[in-house]
Amino acid sequence: MVPDAPELEAVMRHHERSKHHFNRYTAGPGEFDWANQPDPFRRYAGAVPGAPVKLRTLSRLLEYALALPAWKQAGCTRWALRANPSSGNLHPTEGQVLVGGIAELGEAPLRILGGDSR
Repeated sequence: MVPDAPELEAVMRHHERSKHHFNRYTAGPGEFDWANQPDPFRRYAGAVPGAPVKLRTLSRLLEYALALPAWKQAGCTRWALRANPSSGNLHPTEGQVLVGGIAELGEAPLRILGGDSR
């Protein structure tokens, strides 16, 4: 006999009750628990120190998000490595920023466009 038979039996019952089947999905909870939703954004408290928004910090943000930091080559084939890689080849190829309130850019809001650098 298995020493933890009651616990194992409870796990097996839960598995049977909650698994998908060939002709149907598992039964859902019947309604959404709107009061207990996960945060849709990742937050890393203390990971990046705050910095005033200046032309240099904006430049750094765009560089880290959209740049081509390196190139690779194998034989005659050469390709860029992106700072923001994607396993599904769905990486951003351009960025647009609407900014205002940065002294180095002047008084009026400014739209900055960055195109694909391939």
